[in-house]
Amino acid sequence: MAVTDDLVSRVRLMISDPSGADQQFTNDEILAALKRRRDGVRYYPLREKPTIDEGGNVTYVDFEAPVGDWDTGVVLTDGDYDVLTPTSSDYITGEWSFATEPDLPVLITGDTYDLYGTAGDLMLQWHAAETCAFDVSADDIDLKRSQKAEMKRAAAYAFYAKARTTATQLVRTDEV
Repeated sequence: MAVTDDLVSRVRLMISDPSGADQQFTNDEILAALKRRRDGVRYYPLREKPTIDEGGNVTYVDFEAPVGDWDTGVVLTDGDYDVLTPTSSDYITGEWSFATEPDLPVLITGDTYDLYGTAGDLMLQWHAAETCAFDVSADDIDLKRSQKAEMKRAAAYAFYAKARTTATQLVRTDEV
């Protein structure tokens, strides 16, 4: 699992935390948050996107995953589990192309990350850090720093609204 700098940079851009002396989170902290929102995939079949030429012949050289935001360390294999080398890769959208049609199905093994969930987690952490800020009123002047914390909380929940859904199995222990 090798998270690319691109994923860290994209999360940093989403939460408006540019690198530098004033950054709220280090790259390692963003990396740890990304790893908590990682989905590992093993031999998942990609969806074929048909290409139809002028004669009506259908070939399958373009493939897509149901989600994007993949790490660059993914491995694509054919139906015989032979490693494939795509001619183009778009890890953000989860799309790969080949020069010739590979043996179907094309399977992917690698890691994909929930950037919106990660951004929400980081914004809640930032919100917690900002809750120590206080409002000041003096000489008919009101300075409200607490609004900054509320904006971070609102941004976190806006990111959570776009995050990937998860499912869990609940077990009741109070009945036989």
